[in-house]
Amino acid sequence: LCFCPDSTSVIREMLRVCRPGGTVLLGELNPDVPWQWWRRLKAAFRKGSFQGASWHRPRDLLTALAASGCQPYWIGRAIFAPPLNIQNRLHWRTATEWVGARLWSWAGAYYAVKGIKMPR
Repeated sequence: LCFCPDSTSVIREMLRVCRPGGTVLLGELNPDVPWQWWRRLKAAFRKGSFQGASWHRPRDLLTALAASGCQPYWIGRAIFAPPLNIQNRLHWRTATEWVGARLWSWAGAYYAVKGIKMPR
């Protein structure tokens, strides 16, 4: 959704093709963590692939799902490793994910919300 100029119309189209009682899942970049700070800074200087990207907070997407006729649910966050190209980072992935999810639950690089399409 961060690359769509009108995220509301995208969500409405997802719901249009979803059957009543079906699930819509939205995965989005977390705008409040160091992973995205660097991308936002580069975009401000017209560099990188995130120029023109929109940054949605979880509450915004939960509100958009509710406004579009869904029962919204919070799923969670993922990717708690620092955005560094460290050799053997995958070796430490299990530990950083476990610690990050418990101590810094707000700091996951990605988050997901879902909506259940309500019958009309």
